[in-house]
Amino acid sequence: MSPTDATEVLQRRTNSALWAAWADSLGFVTELTDEAGMHRRLAGRALLEPLDWKRRVGGKFGAAVNLPAGTYSDDTQLRLAVGRAIRPSGFDAEAFAKVELPIWTSYALGGGRASKAAASHITGPSIPWFGNCFKGWTDAGGNGAAMRVQPHVWAAQDPGRVGPHLLDVVSDSVITHGHPRALIGALFHAIAVGYALDRGNVPSVDEWINLVDELHQFPEAMRGHMELSMWRAAWERDSRASLDEAWKSTVIEVAEMIPAAAEFVAAAGPAVQCEDHVRLGQSYEVLIENLGLRAPATRGSGTATVIAAHAIAAAGVSDPLLILRMVIASLGTDTDTIATMAAALLGCVTGSEPPGSIADREYIVAESHRFARISAGEYGEADHFAYPDLLHWEAPKTQASAVGLVDGKPAVAGLGVCEDFSAAGSARSFSWSWAKLEFGQTILVKHRSELEELPQVQYPVAQPKLRGQVHNRLEESAQEPSSVQQEIVFPMTPSALQENSSQRSDRRRPVENQSLNVDAMLDWIRSQGHTDQAIGYAVRRIAEIGTTEQMIAFTATLRAEIRNTKISGSR
Repeated sequence: MSPTDATEVLQRRTNSALWAAWADSLGFVTELTDEAGMHRRLAGRALLEPLDWKRRVGGKFGAAVNLPAGTYSDDTQLRLAVGRAIRPSGFDAEAFAKVELPIWTSYALGGGRASKAAASHITGPSIPWFGNCFKGWTDAGGNGAAMRVQPHVWAAQDPGRVGPHLLDVVSDSVITHGHPRALIGALFHAIAVGYALDRGNVPSVDEWINLVDELHQFPEAMRGHMELSMWRAAWERDSRASLDEAWKSTVIEVAEMIPAAAEFVAAAGPAVQCEDHVRLGQSYEVLIENLGLRAPATRGSGTATVIAAHAIAAAGVSDPLLILRMVIASLGTDTDTIATMAAALLGCVTGSEPPGSIADREYIVAESHRFARISAGEYGEADHFAYPDLLHWEAPKTQASAVGLVDGKPAVAGLGVCEDFSAAGSARSFSWSWAKLEFGQTILVKHRSELEELPQVQYPVAQPKLRGQVHNRLEESAQEPSSVQQEIVFPMTPSALQENSSQRSDRRRPVENQSLNVDAMLDWIRSQGHTDQAIGYAVRRIAEIGTTEQMIAFTATLRAEIRNTKISGSR
């Protein structure tokens, strides 16, 4: 990779992430409100750049909290959570499902019904990430999956091709959503972001039909993925329908939206170029009506909002600020999610950062650099987030119990100790505080007014020292070819999609000192009744951090125990 190429790799990912967060922060102000609500929030100010505003958190009887300029919503919160769960080896679905998602509910600023229901249900110890069958899960077809999948693309070795990272997108999506509408929307968006990253252009409407064609291969690819094949079987059982048929009809649904999007792009593109605000607004109103972006039944659709976001991006390349501000001002639509997905595309091609404040800008930039290093194969020890050992992890029972003390310091369970912890508001017996976590993210977190010591099973792990710093080994080694980069044939077959998918010194264990105890692993498997889920998790853990000798000892002991159990059971 040449220095110029390395610079473009960094710039496109960084700008994509920053524009996405920027648009989310503006759309957050206008989300789920009306003209009267806008007046209360902005007091007559024009929403051209991120502004400070006030919002009630915790429901009707919660606290009114001042939100600094650039505060982002659940879209960016979950995007960052997904990003932390991405390692050089791929997406750690279990860490996202069992740690990130339940903890997110304690600091969520917004969030759809499906995501919150999934986060609540997945805390059960016997529920695997691929079996999160909460009430109504097969009908969960909103855009909560699509809005958070960009990190899979930013970290992909070859984002412009249909590759293994897209099965990670599916794995990510099924944790919270079940209807093909959500999965297909997430895949369409991921493929389009990969196109923009790779080529430096937003895919035109004429190219969308090729993107849609790629969607047909994923049901078959899921059959060859162990966990996704089990998810598929559960979906067909609970929905009493064929996934293949449901998938096919949803892909057709997407294709049928393209003419309305094409009509908008044809009218809006010239309006953007000549800054004709009236014509632009009229064109968007037609698209809103055609795609049902304000209709209660379809407002948060995983397909309609994705198509709208891509139409916005295709029409707005010449002036991203103008068209994103129009989206954000269109009350009654899912303003933050449509804007953030469009901005993730536009950020790949703008060549500049958005204006104004963005909360946690340094952390977002650092993560973008990490994804670029992973993509190029230039990663090191500090390029993954250290989670608690999931063999012993227990999610907090309530939202308010996710914050406690570790050695006298406020900490968020499973994530980190707080470098700063300042009161933001209170209501009844609960409080909200701004918590600056040690790795760089700031969250508004709900907690008990009197903090108690966190249970040891919820202690966060000390992170590598380099984490959170913008440190660019990618450019330093830009002229050396990556040892792990692969040439992937496009389009890929379903089988090819499978390849490569895959306490401080006293009590908070540093990541570099993690060790594996095979005897403890075997004891835990026995306590779980030798289930396939427990065995599969144990094998993966040994493969990740164990030795060959430990794997041999583990499998030999396990083989003997399972055979003895079968023999004694047959007597």
